[in-house]
Amino acid sequence: MERIEVCTNKKKLFIIIILSFVFVLLGTYLLIEPGNFSKYKSSPIITQVIGVSSILLFGVAMILSLIRVINPQLALIIDSQGLNVNPKKSLTDNIKWNEIKGFKEIKINSTKIIINKLYDPSK
Repeated sequence: MERIEVCTNKKKLFIIIILSFVFVLLGTYLLIEPGNFSKYKSSPIITQVIGVSSILLFGVAMILSLIRVINPQLALIIDSQGLNVNPKKSLTDNIKWNEIKGFKEIKINSTKIIINKLYDPSK
C-alpha cells in the first residue's frame, strides 16, 4: 500500500481569509469615520477602539490563514502500517490496522466526520 497524505481543508481557509479581509476593512472604516456611528449612543472613542480591535484580531486571523494556505499542514497519514491521525505531533505514533474495528461516518451540519472504532480505545 502506498502512503497517502491528507492535508488541511483549503476551502475553509479561503472563507476565513475573505471574511477576515471584510472585517479588517470594516474596522478601518470605523477607525477613520467614527462620527458616522456616534448617533447610536456610543462615543467616537469607543467606535475607534472597536475598529482597532477588529483590525488587530481579524488581521492576525487573515495572516495565519494565509500562512496555512501557503504551507499546508498534514492532517492524516494512511500507510501500510496504519493511520497517523496527528502527524504534526509525531510521525511514528500510528494506530495499527489490527487495532481498528471499523469506521463510521457522521455529518454535523455540512461537515463530514469519520469516526475510527477501535478494539481497545484506552491505548
